[in-house]
Amino acid sequence: MRQACGIAVLATALTGCVSSAKYNEVVHSYEELDRVNQDLAVTIEDIQTENQHMRVLMEQAQISEQQAQELLALERRRREETEAIFRGIEGTTISAGGGLQMSTELLFDSGRADLKDSGKRVLKEVASRLKQTSDMIRVDGHTDAVPISRSRERFATNWHLSAARAAAVLAFLESEGVPANRMFLAGYAEHRPADAGRAPDPRRPNAKDRRVEIYLIQQGR
Repeated sequence: MRQACGIAVLATALTGCVSSAKYNEVVHSYEELDRVNQDLAVTIEDIQTENQHMRVLMEQAQISEQQAQELLALERRRREETEAIFRGIEGTTISAGGGLQMSTELLFDSGRADLKDSGKRVLKEVASRLKQTSDMIRVDGHTDAVPISRSRERFATNWHLSAARAAAVLAFLESEGVPANRMFLAGYAEHRPADAGRAPDPRRPNAKDRRVEIYLIQQGR
C-alpha cells in the first residue's frame, strides 16, 4: 500500500513539473511573439513615415518643376517684351536674361566711365523708348576679369568701374527725361560673365563681359 502511494505521489510531482515547463515555454513563446509584433509595428510605422516623406518630396518636386516652367515662361515673355520695346536700336542686343545689352566699347573708352558720343547717340534713343514705359529700370554695369591698372587712381577695383559706368548711363537717361524715381543701378564687376557657364579669367578676357545692361522690371512682379 505504501509502495502504491509513493508511486502516485511521484507521478503527481512529475506531472506538475511537465506542466510548469510547458507553461514557461508558452509564456516565453508569447513574450517572443509580442516582441516580434512590437518590432513589426515599429517597422510598419517607419515605412509609413518614409512613404509620407516620399510623397512630400514628390509633391515638392512637382511644385519645383511647375515653378521652373513658370520662371522660364516669365523669362521668355520678358525677353519678348524687351525686344518689342527696343527693336531697331543700333549697337544693342537682348541678353539671355531679357535685358537690353550694350558693349562698353560703344559707350566708354578703356578704363573710363565718361560716355562717348557714340554711346550718347544710342542712349538718346534708349531713353525715348524708356519714357514710353511705366516699368522700373535697373542699369547693370559689368567688366571683364582683368584687374584695374592704368586707371587705378580713379577706380580702385572693377567693382568701382562697373558701378561708375552704370551710374553714368543712369545719369544720362535722367538728363533725357527718364524719371529718376523709376531707376536704380548695380555694379557686378567681373562676377556675372556674359556666358554664365564660363568662369572669369584675367588671362583670357572676353570682350562680351564688358557691357552695360538695362532691365525693365514690372512693379509687383
